[in-house]
Amino acid sequence: MRYSRWFHVLLSVTAMTVFSAGCEYEGPTAMYYQDHAQTLAPQISQIEPDGEAGAGVNYITIKGANFSETAENTQVYFNSYSAEIVDNSATAITVRRPNITSDSVVVKVVTDGALEIARYGPYRITPVYSAYGDFITGNRLSTMMADDQGNVFVFQSSPRTVFKINPDGTRITLPNETSRAVTDARIAPDGKLILMMNNRRIYQMDMQSGEESEWFDVTKSVASGDFDGNGNFYAGGRRSDLNVIAAGLAGKRALGQYSSDEIVWVRVHLDHVYILLAPRTPTPENPAMAIWRHPILDSSGNLGSGELMLDWEETEVALYSPTSFTISGDGTLYVGVEVEDESAATLSPILILNSDGSHDLLYKGILPSYAAKVSWAAGDYLYMLLGGDDWDLIRIEI
Repeated sequence: MRYSRWFHVLLSVTAMTVFSAGCEYEGPTAMYYQDHAQTLAPQISQIEPDGEAGAGVNYITIKGANFSETAENTQVYFNSYSAEIVDNSATAITVRRPNITSDSVVVKVVTDGALEIARYGPYRITPVYSAYGDFITGNRLSTMMADDQGNVFVFQSSPRTVFKINPDGTRITLPNETSRAVTDARIAPDGKLILMMNNRRIYQMDMQSGEESEWFDVTKSVASGDFDGNGNFYAGGRRSDLNVIAAGLAGKRALGQYSSDEIVWVRVHLDHVYILLAPRTPTPENPAMAIWRHPILDSSGNLGSGELMLDWEETEVALYSPTSFTISGDGTLYVGVEVEDESAATLSPILILNSDGSHDLLYKGILPSYAAKVSWAAGDYLYMLLGGDDWDLIRIEI
């Protein structure tokens, strides 16, 4: 009886096994049997600029083959640093200069779906800025300016010391302090420092003796100004209008256009006066913050109608306030920006305004923040007074 039961069980199992072997499995094919679209391995053949990304390089272009045509499927690394892709195709990828400096960078392109990573190196990326002037005290600095000889003047708030940094980098201290905190400074045709202090009076300082004296009484407070090639001086401030002080201090007249507005900054380049303006009553034609330019019509400093150069609301850093601007020899404007919160690491404290009206960020994600003041000097250097908690001076290679 016991053997009969086991015999029936064995017979049943054998029958099921034979039945299963005779049937075809109609389920889905296993993954390793499926056909996959082949993704060719990316290849790097060239990087521009060739050999290294030196000073002035804002973008790097990687050329090759088999890149993805969509940025979402592509990653570019400089060593382990991920770079921001601004343009890409199957044969070229353009990225922003990454925040890395090294003589032996390995550039890698990773394409989704490809089993291999494209590598290229060594590639060199040089530093673009450095501390300048040995300002290690942490004292608050109010403003600075660079002249066309490569000298840089830095003004401290308290004590109100004036420093001069020579082109070779050595720093000297002028003999006397200023009477008030300086908001802007220029070099007069006679070689004296012209000092604006958000006051109705503009002062001058002899750089040898350090003696300060009144230069001109504008009758309204002015915070910034500049000379043209004829010796005329253009100055403005909050509700002061744009004032033209004739060469030789022969008199003063107001433009009559900005009497209710705030003129934040004034600079002259060739035959134009540029102003950073915050109007009291903005309109679509007169933006809340903008850079305007007026042509200089004659040697007396008469000005033509204003031309809107930049509406701040249309920039990448519209949420932040511009502090100043400077103009290079080719007419490019570099605008200092008060970026100092969590966005500082992904933006830039300097906006570039090109002569064709286009704008961009200088060395995005690389420069420290924020730019309290900016000034162009002789050669290829841009100086930035670092605000925030540091109050330092840096020199940027352009």
